[in-house]
Amino acid sequence: MPIAELGYRSWQGVRTGALVRALAIARSEVAIALQASKLLRRFLILAWIPILYFCPFFLAIGYVANPENDPASGVLLTGLAREFLGQAAIDRLRQDPGAILPGIWAVAFYVFFAYTQSFLSMIAVAIAGPPLIAKDLRNRAFLVYFSKPIQPWQYLLGKLGTVAAFVFSMTLLPALVLYAVGIALSPDLGGLLATFPIVFEIAAASVAIAIPIAVVVLVLSSLTADRRIATFGWLAVWIFGEIAFRALTVSGGQPGHQAPPWAALLSLRELTTRAASGIFDARGRLELLLQQFGESGGRLRRTMRDIAEGMGDPHVLDRPRDQVQLLDLAGSGYPPIVSIAVLAAIAAAGILFLLRRVVRPVQV
Repeated sequence: MPIAELGYRSWQGVRTGALVRALAIARSEVAIALQASKLLRRFLILAWIPILYFCPFFLAIGYVANPENDPASGVLLTGLAREFLGQAAIDRLRQDPGAILPGIWAVAFYVFFAYTQSFLSMIAVAIAGPPLIAKDLRNRAFLVYFSKPIQPWQYLLGKLGTVAAFVFSMTLLPALVLYAVGIALSPDLGGLLATFPIVFEIAAASVAIAIPIAVVVLVLSSLTADRRIATFGWLAVWIFGEIAFRALTVSGGQPGHQAPPWAALLSLRELTTRAASGIFDARGRLELLLQQFGESGGRLRRTMRDIAEGMGDPHVLDRPRDQVQLLDLAGSGYPPIVSIAVLAAIAAAGILFLLRRVVRPVQV
């Protein structure tokens, strides 16, 4: 029988699920990006270097927090913990690790996300993100995608999953490794039960970083068929926004300088940083640690002073204790929940825009 006389025949086999199709797109794009860019492969390895700095901290805190460990036996770890907290703070930690350890870890994870991994994620996205839709526009790959039973939202989810996979490899995975390192020194399940909610905070902070920046870079990628233009657009949004925010927040030696509350809206990275501070409740936990440790905080107090100085308020810890209003950890302004809401609005608006863009090339 000639093929022309067969007519349409429905598929009788087993169909894959909708999410599996999106996963297939993401898996394929990740493989293509890694194969095409040696720079990206090297950068993903370098992005794990910060855990070499944080890992000894978690080892030291986990060691001294275990009442069964002899501080005299682990001289190196005990000395490192004493450098950060001071002996009086260590004594309090050993007396009640379940009450103090979650706060220390949450602040450490916030610093890990805000001051290293969010910055590294921006660079990785600049390498992997701009070509994702631009190359499909250039090669008319939409005709291939949508000739199959793939919906526009599945296509878009696969592209978002590609960017998110790279961001999670620099935020979620290293943070879980650090958490496992700290838990490994716990004497019993008490340490795990006390700190396990931090795992959900780590996941939420990773999503707060990954999804908005993935949406923004895909919007830029969908506006042009030239990956170089999309890359320049992403660098402009990120770098120029960061410069504008810093210009408004740095005091320049002027006492009493107050940055406008809307300054953080100019910087996508600052928005993600403030969102992470809210997810980890960095401000509340730091204030609690100050109350628990007092003047024995050692390196903890110096670290907070450095953070405050970077945000234009170096004398924040010199005020009377009842006047210390520590953070957002990112300078004066609105509470972190506002940053979370703004990021959610950016993501929602960007997704709606992308859904319209990805179907336009195949509309008749």
